[in-house]
Amino acid sequence: MNPMIEIVRAPASEAPEWVREAWVGLVLPCDPYLGYGQNPEKGVLSLKENEGVHRKRYSYAVLQKDAISILRNYSPNAAAWWRIHDFPKSTPEEDRFSFAEEEARVVRGVVFRQECGVVYDDMETGRWEPWIYPKGFAWAR
Repeated sequence: MNPMIEIVRAPASEAPEWVREAWVGLVLPCDPYLGYGQNPEKGVLSLKENEGVHRKRYSYAVLQKDAISILRNYSPNAAAWWRIHDFPKSTPEEDRFSFAEEEARVVRGVVFRQECGVVYDDMETGRWEPWIYPKGFAWAR
């Protein structure tokens, strides 16, 4: 069973307030892990790294294509705003929206919090980057 979250608060974002408010009440499929963002999030318009509260937070990952498709049924104008601004993104590094733990609640399924087991890996990028594995994950021991 795929985990589902309900958006309970307008997400922090560079999107206009009316677009952010359109997410409230929607139920979206999410990744089964509530991940801790090790890398700074980027603004949806400026692509600049956000500082402060947006920098490191627990959040749910939702595929942009799924989220925008669901949003279109409830607010076609908000979905159009995302499409005008070139969403959904197609690269795996940018194809997810991040909803903070306090912006959503789990409706269905199990969501595991990734709390420990930081592993550093440079295989893909040539840089040492943190990867967080869920507690008990075999490689995180």
